[in-house]
Amino acid sequence: AVGPTRIQFLEYAAPFSIPAWAEWFARPLDERKRQLADPDVRRRLDAAAHAPEVGRLSALANWAAFEVGDTVAPVNAGYAGRRVGEIAAEQGRDPFEVVASIALADDLRTGFWLLNTPAPAYTHFKADILRDPRVLVGGSDAGAHLDRMCSSRYPTRFLAEFTRDTDAMTVEEVVHLMTGAPAEYLGLRDRGRLQIGAHADIVVFDPATVDAERIEKVADLPGGAERLTSGSRGVHHVFVNGSEIITDGRPTGATPGSVLRSSELRP
Repeated sequence: AVGPTRIQFLEYAAPFSIPAWAEWFARPLDERKRQLADPDVRRRLDAAAHAPEVGRLSALANWAAFEVGDTVAPVNAGYAGRRVGEIAAEQGRDPFEVVASIALADDLRTGFWLLNTPAPAYTHFKADILRDPRVLVGGSDAGAHLDRMCSSRYPTRFLAEFTRDTDAMTVEEVVHLMTGAPAEYLGLRDRGRLQIGAHADIVVFDPATVDAERIEKVADLPGGAERLTSGSRGVHHVFVNGSEIITDGRPTGATPGSVLRSSELRP
């Protein structure tokens, strides 16, 4: 995955896979808040998250590495965009104490980010795997986890991380992995290549600046449900079937594409 995961204590999230946390999460909301306000319960939850038997799941409870995302209470407004470890050091407090107090002030509605910041060596290791002709890149879970992940930003983030940030791959390699390789595998004729006579699906971007913008929360789904969205940086033009749909990062309103449905395919 290229991108962070949003964790909220109001609804199910990754740390609740830890047994002791699953038990706490199963309780009614008011009881959860009362327990989280209890210093003894906090200590037990923190200890349970780092017990030897938890194994790799303890990485989900690296509180100091959490970044405070969206907040609700005015008292928390200054924390957005800051690492919990930085706040804890500034206040002389334990990182989990900071997480718990921020969440409680927001009635557990705070959005924390579990950041994915691999070392450059790890990115180079992944690049070696991606060069294998049996490997394809892409997204999954379309329509799921809309309030926890923003995987739609992976193309621009992939370009930034693997080319400019780490020099793990060339721009040409990354572009081919997201265009020509999947088009060839899926049998999409005249797609994925810039050549005369092919469908004009074109993205014009600046390799020196291309990236994803900060993830934001919006509530425009049916019933006021939330989803995550992110703009792009360094993307100047996008064409689909020869029609421009993005100009200088802004949609033009054109919708020349169509949904490819399996039910419409014929042998």
